[in-house]
Amino acid sequence: MIWGIMKLFSSAFFVAFAVCTSYGQRYSVTSLGRVDTVTGLNNSGQVVGSQFHIGRTHAFIWSQNNGMQYFSAPNTGDSFADGINNAGQVVGSYYQDSGAMVAFWGNLSSGYQSLGFDGGPSDATVALGINDSDQIVGYRGAPQTLTAQAFICSRLGGTQYLRAFGGSNSVGLDINNSGEAVGYAGNPFTLSARAFLWRPRFGMLDLGDIGSGSRVATAINDSEEIVGYSGDPYVWNTRAFLRTASGSVADLGTLGGEFATANDINNEGDVVGASFLSNQEEHGYLWSKSAGMIDLNSHLDASGIGFTINSALYINDFGQIAAYGDYRGQFVGVLLTPEAVPEPRTIAVASFGCAFLLVRRRRN
Repeated sequence: MIWGIMKLFSSAFFVAFAVCTSYGQRYSVTSLGRVDTVTGLNNSGQVVGSQFHIGRTHAFIWSQNNGMQYFSAPNTGDSFADGINNAGQVVGSYYQDSGAMVAFWGNLSSGYQSLGFDGGPSDATVALGINDSDQIVGYRGAPQTLTAQAFICSRLGGTQYLRAFGGSNSVGLDINNSGEAVGYAGNPFTLSARAFLWRPRFGMLDLGDIGSGSRVATAINDSEEIVGYSGDPYVWNTRAFLRTASGSVADLGTLGGEFATANDINNEGDVVGASFLSNQEEHGYLWSKSAGMIDLNSHLDASGIGFTINSALYINDFGQIAAYGDYRGQFVGVLLTPEAVPEPRTIAVASFGCAFLLVRRRRN
């Protein structure tokens, strides 16, 4: 009798678990409003980017509690936030009155703090990523004229330029908490860009044959898993890739079209990006080891009515996703928040209820 009830309870548990998980993860949608760029997300759900506001472009930081907040610019030039760490430190760049673009770090309390690079109007300095040790990655120069040089620096001082396989152009795009950086070197206009991994002890590593055309590494997590894309971005013909720490490379597939790019990876190994459907419509996706690539538009709750997620840009370790989207014809930034997974106690109560009903039905 006891064994029979335990079997019923066990069966009911898995029935209840299947009910909770069979529809997959759902996301609530929070609109950031109209934005120009969305360029970073941390584990507190803070989003950074840029927005045109009162006559010029402002770097912003957005949070659920405080909404949109702008950095206090040191002058009247445009400013752009490009990365944020888990302590809320932001990096980016702004235009000086001279026309020079200068890299900065800071927060809402301190405002802008220049990283100390000096240069003229043709010598831009852009900070694109910051880790939790305040190491910063970016580039100095002009990628459009193939004169950029990737760098890693600390906000407390000290800059290291990353060698570009003998070439004259490199861009650092992301840095993890071990100080390992990724980006590309070479000429993307002639489809000869090469993805790189830079490690403090070993220097620059060419990631090698990870697809045809240009190869760009866009993000790296703390397990040295790297994502990016290869192909020809100028004709929307690229494939998203994931490279593991052991060096194996996987094509992440598409949502049915010929285009996919991987934009970010969290410490759980979940990847976000954009892909074409078979009708060439661009949708944001989430890729995981267990489920593969899914269209995020198929996993929105009722708050997502009217939204189309066009590109998933960043994902934090709690599964929140910063993205671009369309809301009834308006281009907006959005934050997707996964619905809470039921606690084991909740599942146990549900399964006990199912077992009780099954026992009662059997007795009747």
